[in-house]
Amino acid sequence: MNIYIKNHCIVWGALTEAYHGINNYGKNIAQIDAKYFLPNPYLEPKNINAEDYLEAGRNLIELCRTFSKVYLCKVLVDSIDCWEFSEILLDTKANVKVEMYTKK
Repeated sequence: MNIYIKNHCIVWGALTEAYHGINNYGKNIAQIDAKYFLPNPYLEPKNINAEDYLEAGRNLIELCRTFSKVYLCKVLVDSIDCWEFSEILLDTKANVKVEMYTKK
């Protein structure tokens, strides 16, 4: 994963809020901006290329998978389970839904 620690903490916090159903965006849904996952989040938009957006997508998926393992929950990125992605181009925002597994 190639993201700044500060950005990692911001996103992890949003996912944790979503896990607990208290995220301001949508209870168990966090809206995550691509800028948090870019290799260099301080680039001007005109200087960002497709490879940067692919890297952002890889970083998002890796963080979601790690979160899923730590919290033993299901994480959906734009309604798709984070474990089903091979690659994603993240060029704007993603809605990330966190679902707790229920005990039977």
